[in-house]
Amino acid sequence: LAGLDDELHRGRGFILLRHDSSDTIAFYLFAFHILYSFVPMLLVWVTPTLEEVLWLVLLGWLGMVIQRAFNRAMAVADATVALPFNFTRLIWAAFFGWVFFAEFPDFWTWTGGIVIFASSIWLARISSRRRKPAQT
Repeated sequence: LAGLDDELHRGRGFILLRHDSSDTIAFYLFAFHILYSFVPMLLVWVTPTLEEVLWLVLLGWLGMVIQRAFNRAMAVADATVALPFNFTRLIWAAFFGWVFFAEFPDFWTWTGGIVIFASSIWLARISSRRRKPAQT
C-alpha cells in the first residue's frame, strides 16, 4: 500500500507541477501521507523519547528539503535529465544501510536496482531520439 500511495502522489505531483509551486506540492505530499498513515499509526503508537523526537524532526526536515529540491528540479529541467539523479537514491540507501546498519543488499535489491537503472537509461535514450529532428 505504501508503494501505491507513493506512486499516486508522484503522478499527482507531475500534474501539479504545471500549476502549483514546489512548496505547494511538498505540502500536499506530506499532508496526504499524514492522513493515510493516521489510522495505522494509532494501532501501533509508542510515545517517542526526546532523542527520537529530535531524530524524527531532523528526518522530517530532510524529507521536506529533498522533496522541494526534487519538485524544483522537475519544474526547471527535462524529466530525462532530472530523473536519473533521483535514481541515485537507491545507491545512497544501499550505502547508508551498509554503513549504519550493517545491511548488505541482497540479490533482489541488486536485481531491482539494475532493472530500474536500465529502464531509466532506456527511456532517456528513447526520449532523446524522439526530440532529435529527422536527418535527411
